[in-house]
Amino acid sequence: MTKPLLPTVPFNRMTHATMTPVDWKPVRLSRVLDGIKDGTHGTFERVPDGLPFLSAKNVKQDELVVGETESLISQSDHALITAGGYPARGDILLTIVGTIGRSCVYELNYPTAFQRSVCFLRPMPNVSSRYLMYATQGEHFQDQLQLSSKVSAQPGVYMGDVSACIVYLPPTEIQNRIVEFLDCETAMIDALIEKQGRLIATLREDRVSTITHAVTKGLDPDVKLRDSNVRWMGAVPAHWFVDRIKHSVDSARNGVWGAEPDGGGEDIRCVRVADFDRPQLAIHDRDVTLRKVTSTERLGRILQRGDLLLEKSGGGDKNPVGFVVLYDNDEPAVCSNFVARVRLAPNQDPKFWTYIHHCLYQSRLTYPSIKQNTGIQNLDQQSYFNERVGFPPFGEQREIVKYLDDRCARIDLLIEKSTKMIQKLREYRSALITNAVTGKIDVREAV
Repeated sequence: MTKPLLPTVPFNRMTHATMTPVDWKPVRLSRVLDGIKDGTHGTFERVPDGLPFLSAKNVKQDELVVGETESLISQSDHALITAGGYPARGDILLTIVGTIGRSCVYELNYPTAFQRSVCFLRPMPNVSSRYLMYATQGEHFQDQLQLSSKVSAQPGVYMGDVSACIVYLPPTEIQNRIVEFLDCETAMIDALIEKQGRLIATLREDRVSTITHAVTKGLDPDVKLRDSNVRWMGAVPAHWFVDRIKHSVDSARNGVWGAEPDGGGEDIRCVRVADFDRPQLAIHDRDVTLRKVTSTERLGRILQRGDLLLEKSGGGDKNPVGFVVLYDNDEPAVCSNFVARVRLAPNQDPKFWTYIHHCLYQSRLTYPSIKQNTGIQNLDQQSYFNERVGFPPFGEQREIVKYLDDRCARIDLLIEKSTKMIQKLREYRSALITNAVTGKIDVREAV
């Protein structure tokens, strides 16, 4: 059991309600630094063969992650950016634009070029780099960063505001003890978080494979199979027929642009890609967007229960177009111009076809139908709807839906439990660091 640090020593109450032993120094960050600098604000040409040009996305909590597909700049540009010697081994990297507040110690023996979303903190000789890293991860420091954040295109913190943040500086011996303690404790917490993360990844793979098997092989393990002549499906139940997706569709209609709220037309809900609840393959109601849409634009576009909504434009490498959700309510609405409304032919179960499209998306079978224009992905709907899939009888479609709804709900519950566990572990990790760097844990007997 850990105990309060120096329990016989009186405490001072700081202005932001954090208490530390009186022999610890609450000081501005600038007082414990030999230097502070942010990455370059300049624009540099990317080259196919050069040196990495990193940003805040590379700075994770406690580590710098450099992948194989980073943006590259020329050696001359790299030399220009790093001419001042930042960052150097032992500096703390702190993200200050976008996702604010992640930090790690720079462990390389040579400088790397960074964009302005990262700043470098160079501690004085009497300040442990790892202690200062942990101090920046404490809740009291994080709160100060958030309060100083300025919002334009994305959140950011000015260098002067970073320098003005308060940190608590114990004697060097206590700094080293705190680092030993936190290195040990956070390593165990991080291992538990990683274990839960692997479990979530396994569950998601199980979800995908469960859906894929059900919509290509059915539920009867003894059913007679025949070759579908479609590579990705392989053999399918002999009584299923194989046909193009378009033969499951009665009609498809692109969404509307819609006017701004003060434009012409009447208000109606407009479902956007941002409203897609991807885990549930449905529409969420967290935020309802209204657009003024004219009567002409509404013709043939009002959504009905059972319509499928197809993401046809937008996307990106991590979320390519082609995702489908089910519109499962009776509220009058239209979909946005980045979405197509797909209405199914008679005797086709909407939820079954939601699962079919999800299978195609997860298997990346939508990729051949994606066209890239000026950074925006567009789904070639004619090409996509010509993909061939298996068509079970309507009654069997409903049986498959019932099975998948039950099975996926169980998997989703396990994913939710693991996600909550990760959140709790992260909260505990943050609280542990905060208590250690503000003197509420006696680390002398804990290491």
